[in-house]
Amino acid sequence: MHGPKFDIILFNHPHLGDATLLSSEKHHAQRHHVLLSHYFHSAKQFLNETGRIHVCLCGNQPTTWNLAKSVQLNGLVYAARETTDSPVDKWLFRKGDDTTVAAAVESHYPCPRKYRNGKLGGKHWLGKYGYRHRRTSGDLYGGNDTDMTVHQSVNFVFEIDASYSEMIQQKQISVMKESQAECNICGVSFKCKKALHEHLKSPALPDIMTGDFLHGKENAQEPVASQDQNDHQSKRSKVEEHQKSNLLASQPMAYISIENTRTLVEASVESRFDSKRIKWLCRQEDFSLSKHIKSKKQCTDAIKIGRIYVNGAVATDSSRIVREHDIITLIDASGLIQEDNNSETIKDCEEQRKEENMGVKVLKEIPIERYCPSYRLVVAYKPVGIRVVGSFSPNTLEMITKKLSENPRDSKEVQVACVAVSKLDTGCAGLCVLTLAKSMTEATIPTTLQVTYKFTVLVHGTVPDEWRDGVYVMLPKNGVRKWKRQKADKDHSKSLESTDANSKENDTEGIEIAKSELNLEHSILISCIDSLTSSAGNEKETKLSTLSVHSKHDSGRLCSVISFVFRRLGYPVVNDRFCKRELAALPRRMRNILKQKICIGCYSLKIQIDSNTSTIVDYPCHRRTQCTYWRDILDISKNDNE
Repeated sequence: MHGPKFDIILFNHPHLGDATLLSSEKHHAQRHHVLLSHYFHSAKQFLNETGRIHVCLCGNQPTTWNLAKSVQLNGLVYAARETTDSPVDKWLFRKGDDTTVAAAVESHYPCPRKYRNGKLGGKHWLGKYGYRHRRTSGDLYGGNDTDMTVHQSVNFVFEIDASYSEMIQQKQISVMKESQAECNICGVSFKCKKALHEHLKSPALPDIMTGDFLHGKENAQEPVASQDQNDHQSKRSKVEEHQKSNLLASQPMAYISIENTRTLVEASVESRFDSKRIKWLCRQEDFSLSKHIKSKKQCTDAIKIGRIYVNGAVATDSSRIVREHDIITLIDASGLIQEDNNSETIKDCEEQRKEENMGVKVLKEIPIERYCPSYRLVVAYKPVGIRVVGSFSPNTLEMITKKLSENPRDSKEVQVACVAVSKLDTGCAGLCVLTLAKSMTEATIPTTLQVTYKFTVLVHGTVPDEWRDGVYVMLPKNGVRKWKRQKADKDHSKSLESTDANSKENDTEGIEIAKSELNLEHSILISCIDSLTSSAGNEKETKLSTLSVHSKHDSGRLCSVISFVFRRLGYPVVNDRFCKRELAALPRRMRNILKQKICIGCYSLKIQIDSNTSTIVDYPCHRRTQCTYWRDILDISKNDNE
């Protein structure tokens, strides 16, 4: 191939977007395997005899994208493999090349600290020279985009294998059968030579390479599916049908004319909103569409079903950049689905009421008249992000429960006092017990009241078999807040030095499983409900377990205490912020669904009012804590684990 020859060709974090990830993770990985293979093939044409090819990948990409196969098919060998915090001049160039020396770092070079301390998933050696890893946004975008996280990034450097046969490289078509051909660059099989030629004519379009690109469907046929692929597809059909049932329309909305719909609101883009993304603009309070769209997810869902139009044409991308004087239109969803006006009005009212209550639900009220006529216990469910205690904000659980329990028929002078009995962590969803009365003096917590919490937890790893019958674990002091440890000490006359020494000793103490039954006020009872093991394809083995945890311990941070205990036992809670390495080892499909939500919640309570009166309140467990849900997502049968 004619053209200049280079010493080094680099490609940092190649990616084609996540458009196909939710529909087929296997196809998503295949597209990127094809991208890497044809990148290596193309780069070799522009290398000199001693040249090198570089690529930087993160997370599980080297495994899921089958980097080793791409290297083998293109006659390359590994020359270096280093993390991004390693100096570039030590591994990128050939040994003995003393002409490359790192420049001195000037005082104005370093970028902000978050790009240098590993907060975004990895430290980069070039950060001290001002390098910032950012998501590509385009020249027209003028807003603040989210920083791209690159966990466990690794630099790979390859050289041309001298023993590799050039005849194999030049032979791009090998007829496997009479009606089938294979690409020797990426290893993808096609039904005919014509499809393979279309594949080779578009090296920059991986969708054509895999036969799924819209404009290439007439000429390029899809790859040949093996029996294993057909079985894999049949297993996935159940999950895909469930996902499709959540969509309001199965056909692209680009073919629906705006004249046939009912407009809810229409607004023009002002100059101050020029070059902003549509998913950001629709949520701004001073923009008209914000009355109906309150979050980024609502905007994305509205675009998916074709409710948002730009200049009369349906918007198909939530990241689209709008310009000044563009007309943004939100249409009524009733024009897209068959639904009468009455049901639509009821649905809007329910959504509005849910937004006002922040997702809080009052499940049960228990009157206790022997304390006072107006005294009652309330069991409420709170989602993640709701603080339990406090009157400083109307969005705390106490204030929302108070608003839900107020009777509008009562006189304005009657005030309802709400006091939380159980103080669940802000980052944990679940059930809480509160007291309600007409005044704060009447809303005191009864001394005989005792609450037993039942948490459902999803942890990494497969727990021992004896956990299925239940095991007790004593809660350590270092799992409780420091000032509460000091308050619990019997001897308050200890010196500050001895207190610090005891704290250090407690921080290093181990957690052991008790052989006998313990008091749940100072311990937890752990039982294994279900477990799964997945080792499909080239991905690392995934092991998860669903556990139930019982305890009467009420420190206000029981979720954090439980997470601390499981970290010490070697089975960290999934999405625990102190266990990022275990999270990064999970399949990409799981990580995209999990987002930032920790897989633990309190979904059952036993309220013991006195020795003769008790009440049990249950709430459906979230699906992210259940192995059955992830078994369907990962296409694992339960018999495979047994």
